Order: sequence, then C-alpha cells, then structure tokens
Amino acid sequence: MTGLSGMIVCMKRLLLALAPIFFIAAFWFFVESNRLSFPDPVAIHWGIGGEPDGFGPLNDQLALSIFTLSAVGLIWVALVYLGAIPASVRILFLAVTGFLWLVLFLIFSYTLVIQLGLEDAGDARIGILFFLFLLLIPLILLPWLLSKPQVELGEKLKVSYWRIPLFMTEYSQIEFAGEAEARAMDFGGLGVRYAKKTTAFIPSAGPALELRLKTGERILIRTDHAGQLVRDIQDKGIGN
Repeated sequence: MTGLSGMIVCMKRLLLALAPIFFIAAFWFFVESNRLSFPDPVAIHWGIGGEPDGFGPLNDQLALSIFTLSAVGLIWVALVYLGAIPASVRILFLAVTGFLWLVLFLIFSYTLVIQLGLEDAGDARIGILFFLFLLLIPLILLPWLLSKPQVELGEKLKVSYWRIPLFMTEYSQIEFAGEAEARAMDFGGLGVRYAKKTTAFIPSAGPALELRLKTGERILIRTDHAGQLVRDIQDKGIGN
C-alpha cells in the first residue's frame, strides 16, 4: 500500500509539473490549426487606447509567446521538484509563479483570438475589459496579502488567506510553538516574507504565533489569538 501511495504522489507531482507544457501545446495547436484565419502581419503591441500600434509576423509572436511561457514554466517545474526550497514557502512560490504564468497565457491567447477572421490586424481592439482585468490583479492581490491569515488546526496545521492554504505541516514536525511579536522592519515590509530561514505572514505589526519546525525553519504568523493557538497546538502533541 505504501508503494502504491508513493506512486500516486509521484504521478500527481509529475502531472503538476507538466501542466504548463500541456497548455503550451494546446496554445500552439490552436494557433497552427487557425493559421489561415489570422491577418498577416498580426498585431503584437497595443496602445493605451486598446488599438494596435505594432505589427509583426505570426511566427515571431508565436515563438515569443511559447518562449516566455516556457521560461516561466521551467521555474514552476523547479519549484515542484527542487528539494532545497523550504516547505513553508513552496506553496506560496507555486501560487505566485502559477498566477503569473496564467496571466501571461491569457494575455497571449486573448490578443491573438481577437484577431481571428480579420483581414487587417489594425482593426483589432482589445477593449476596456482587458485593461480592467489587468487593473484588478493588483487590486485583488494587495488586500489579499495584507489581510490577516487564518490558522486552521485540523488534521494538519494550515495557514490560509481567504481559504487558500499557503502553508501546512504535520504537528509531529513542530518542535516549538510560542508567542512572539511580528515587526515589519525585521523582514523589510509587510505581507508574506521570507528571510533568515523564517517565513513570516505579517499583514501588520503585532502579536504573532511562532512555530519552529524540525527542518530548522521558523514560521511567524500574525494573529490576535496567539496564546490560545499555542495551547491548542500543544494539545495536539507536537514533536511526536
């Protein structure tokens, strides 16, 4: 059963690592299948008004898109497999890299799709919704990262933002749980920070839950309920 479970975990990790490749292949197939439906040349750059102001061969735009997506995809693969990356920040790095890759994929795909069937790429228009989408990205991420994280004590300890888990660990991997003070100056700012083997979830200064793991990592989580969380975590039998 252990061997089967290990094989399933390896397969899941492989599929996770290969996910960008599947989408890149689908992107290439879509463009090649509709090559005759694109104008020549295609729009490759857009002004603030949503009108194209730069043009080039479809092959060049396709190559640039695939190269950019592949470069970010390689970072994604490294994050999946590189053992030197601390577990406390692996999920965070995957989330940020995956989000960046998805935004790039949507931009490349959208700017080509709107040119399908046009005789002149100069007639293509991005539209206000596209710019609103780009504007919404920082507007969504900023309050997300500057909100207080939630600490869930279920089968595993989880640290989540808006129900999206960014860190989890077994209680047996926790050597110490205590109260601390979170200060932005110690990490160069607010948000999710990593420095000196410490992952800090600090949207604001104040009391925090401090965890030290058997791997040598230190986790700092801003919360107004640090004392109660420490007692609840210790009741779970940490370090066993």
